[in-house]
Amino acid sequence: MMLHCWHLFFQNTLPQKLSILFCQIASRNFFLCLALSTLSSIIHTSCPSTTPWSAAVNISNSGGITSNIFSAATTAGFMAVWADSSNNALYSFSSDGIHWQTGFVTAAQGNVAPSSDVFVAGNATGFLVTWIDSANNGWSSFSSNNGGSWSSAIQINPNTLTLNPNSDVYVGAGSSGFVATMIGNDNNAYVSFSTGTAAWSSPAQVTSDGSVYSFNQNSQTTRGFVSVTVVGNSCMLAWLGNLFPTFSAYFSSINPFSSTTVYPILDVGFFESACIVAANNGYFMAVARANAGAAGQTYFSVATIPSNWATFSAFTTNPANPDAGPWVAANQAGFMSTWIVGASANSPGTPMWTLSSNNGFNWTPVCSILATPSTTIGGPVGLSANTQGFIATWLDSSDLNAYASFYATPVPTPPTPAVPVSAPTLLQGVARKNIFLTQIELLNIITWSPPVQGIPIAYRIYRNARLTQLVATISSNTPLRYVDHNRQPNKTYTYYIVAIDASGNVSQPASIAIHT
Repeated sequence: MMLHCWHLFFQNTLPQKLSILFCQIASRNFFLCLALSTLSSIIHTSCPSTTPWSAAVNISNSGGITSNIFSAATTAGFMAVWADSSNNALYSFSSDGIHWQTGFVTAAQGNVAPSSDVFVAGNATGFLVTWIDSANNGWSSFSSNNGGSWSSAIQINPNTLTLNPNSDVYVGAGSSGFVATMIGNDNNAYVSFSTGTAAWSSPAQVTSDGSVYSFNQNSQTTRGFVSVTVVGNSCMLAWLGNLFPTFSAYFSSINPFSSTTVYPILDVGFFESACIVAANNGYFMAVARANAGAAGQTYFSVATIPSNWATFSAFTTNPANPDAGPWVAANQAGFMSTWIVGASANSPGTPMWTLSSNNGFNWTPVCSILATPSTTIGGPVGLSANTQGFIATWLDSSDLNAYASFYATPVPTPPTPAVPVSAPTLLQGVARKNIFLTQIELLNIITWSPPVQGIPIAYRIYRNARLTQLVATISSNTPLRYVDHNRQPNKTYTYYIVAIDASGNVSQPASIAIHT
């Protein structure tokens, strides 16, 4: 099959070649190889005439924003964060993606380094915000009430670890807690764990070769970071290397941190944005912007095991001049990615989106979030998701305000609680004789009907009330009848029958007595 994949490689176009290269690292998975090799050749229908996203809402109203707008989501709602020109961190919370309430992250007022970004993550306990100060130290603050109040600032990096002045502290959240990622002044990646209100653990060093890139030469204000997605008590990291490839690292345990290995995510050349990572349905997805082609291109890669990433594939054959790196998030609808289309004939300055409902193998058309294209939106389009839908956030340079748009997805229907199965009904019993030439056999015949509640898959028949003398198990797919052979004369037999459903629930017994 490896030879077959290389044969396909030399007979296809460059976008198809990029997909087929995945065969080098996934030759054992023909389905994944074939799906990715055909991905770039899929012709999508045109974008719908109306956008499924809500009208953009101004969630800041005060102007003066100096950072990108990033967000996180929990079952409670969506939290967006940013920094302003007074070095404050601000937040805006929405329970429905439409109505927002804005305020200060009080622990960060006046404490955010100029030109740095603020990040946020959330889990069932609340939201945690991270930022870096002018002394290149990382900090966090936690809110258990959706921004109503914030904890005192907790330093993330110990004083012995100086952070890179051109980097930010990123944060991810899972059911076990929060993971903060940092780039040290030695250009190595570090991670630390906290429950949110507790102090951060001693940073675990991820790299040791100084290979983590923290500065984008094409954008003098772009700061580096290591992205992370947390799944339970494990996490996946992704970042940009100093020679512009992309890398990942996987921790099977974050509390405490397990040992890990750095894995290259096969690249297509010169990447220009930090690699963002998300997880869904057992798949990891990484997205980044490369300068492939005349106008640049947005790419993605998927992995089902930490060491085996697919070659980056383009979201679309139309580069559309991405102005910033893509973002990625996921919920029950699938993976979504967003980015800004730069100044060109194709919707200048417009936030774009695309969705894959099958783990990155197929994508919807790359369409505009806004009904009317803009010329003033720049930077990445932050993205987060919960079961309600997706939130996209961005900065508008015309008024220096933060905006958000909501994309509703069908909320999964909770499973119907299993109805406990009730006892069998209409029990009947009769004693019979089988007369042979030299002997007589006494037997008891029992019949019954299904219970009025629940769906049984089988019935068990016992000869005692304690249900310890099992005599038979009868499938619900067969006639509901049992014959008990070789009984003694002039004796009363009592039978107890219980119903069992697919979940293992057992009904109360129904009983019947038969006198031979």
